[in-house]
Amino acid sequence: MSDPIADIVCISGQMQEVVRLIRAAAPSKVAVLISGEGGVGKDLVARGLHALSPRSSRAFIPVSCWGSADRSVEEELFGTPDISMKLRQLGSPGCLRLANTGTILLDEIDALPAPTQAKLLHLLENQNASQLDVRAIATTKDEAPGVNRIRSDLQYFLSTFRIHVPPLRERLADMAVLIDRLLVEINRGNGRTIQGVDSDVTHRFQTYPWPGNVRQLRSVLEYAALASDGKLITGRDLPTNFGQIPKATHTPTTVSAQLSEIRFPLGATVEQVEKELILQILQRTNNNKTRAAELLGISLKTLHNKLTRYKTQTGQPSRN
Repeated sequence: MSDPIADIVCISGQMQEVVRLIRAAAPSKVAVLISGEGGVGKDLVARGLHALSPRSSRAFIPVSCWGSADRSVEEELFGTPDISMKLRQLGSPGCLRLANTGTILLDEIDALPAPTQAKLLHLLENQNASQLDVRAIATTKDEAPGVNRIRSDLQYFLSTFRIHVPPLRERLADMAVLIDRLLVEINRGNGRTIQGVDSDVTHRFQTYPWPGNVRQLRSVLEYAALASDGKLITGRDLPTNFGQIPKATHTPTTVSAQLSEIRFPLGATVEQVEKELILQILQRTNNNKTRAAELLGISLKTLHNKLTRYKTQTGQPSRN
């Protein structure tokens, strides 16, 4: 019988600890909060927890907590009530009901509005009254010191057991195996027969900070595999802009250093500060969303979702 978490590369000591924690928490029903930067593989950890649990034969329902509007996320989680039968329309049960006796993955839980977080906590804490039996696993990205958008009471509930997934730059011992596994997938999906990378590329990969982590590594390898006319990926096969990101762009201090100084009024909420920071970074990067996402340390998809959310809240055109 194959190992349910064999997809997790754990050559490094840091990832071996992650796997140990997965195996320790999986048999229980406790809620788990998985933290880490974007692209590190938090979803693999969540799926591993489910696969090794007594619920493995039951539903595993992933839910992105980002939505085009607050209401749509709430409806996705909790469902909608039945509508008049005259219209022959029925409400939906919601993902929490669909995950009953199984596991729900709440991806980027900190993106939920505070009232929705409160409603979620109430339902999870009172499952017997609601005739629910759901194991909750949530993910959250690393934040700057002092920044936390998860309600403290919800965080206490979710943090019964916490697993932190380290960034790729801190577990370079995993790099060689990651490359091999990713190339197998890339070859299969694109009809290629790339066997590996040459020594120059290996050195460049080992000295690059990988702000986008494993997701970025896969993207670079896929581009290079398609561009290569040999069996090994060489430096000329890499994207032309590879390596141009400054080494420290993943740290919050770099954003402030590159933007000189941004001031906020006393009493501004975290949401207001975040929104203004994003809009000012877009302005100072000439609306270059890719560059802005790199400076913020978030994915391009997350940036687009935030801009869409601002547009929905204000009714004004976002800086798309």
